[in-house]
Amino acid sequence: MKKIKLLVAIGDFRMGGAQKIVVDLINTIDTDRFEVHLLTFFDARDEDTFYSLVGSHVTVHRLTWKGFSDIRSWLKTMRVMRTVKPDLVFSHLYFSNTVTRCLSFLHRYAVVTVEHNTYVNKTKMQQWVDRLLSHVTAKIVAVSDGVRSFTVTQEKISPDLFTVITNGINIDQLKDQASVESVAQLRSDLGITDT
Repeated sequence: MKKIKLLVAIGDFRMGGAQKIVVDLINTIDTDRFEVHLLTFFDARDEDTFYSLVGSHVTVHRLTWKGFSDIRSWLKTMRVMRTVKPDLVFSHLYFSNTVTRCLSFLHRYAVVTVEHNTYVNKTKMQQWVDRLLSHVTAKIVAVSDGVRSFTVTQEKISPDLFTVITNGINIDQLKDQASVESVAQLRSDLGITDT
């Protein structure tokens, strides 16, 4: 069986909520079915990022964009897409969502974008770009019903394009990480008593 080439894209890989979701996702993907690539657009010092948590099965592409008008970085990103030839791009956050959908015209891959928040500060131009590019988007994942409703209303995108997948917590992973000693230490550090 031929593996599906999956490219997961996000603006940067600094420690943050969306980035944590991405690192958890790419590390748990079925490698028998998927060839996994991670593309980040803005670089940061390694000690402030999640790169060290990325599994060895993931090919990482780190770019250093300066903004939408950075022609050299557009060309570098096109080279990555031409090399990887993804079947599916799973993109997170506005910058990444915009670039990957624009390039889908040239490289013929499906794009699924993720809306992580209610972005009240999106400009009218950003809302218009999102609405226009929604027509080349296979699906938009919203992390909650609230995010879905807000985005549908603000950007006037068809609700049929959205799927809600709530952010989850890997309880098994937390159980594995927690020990009686670490819980006792945390309780002590926070001043919590058994009374």
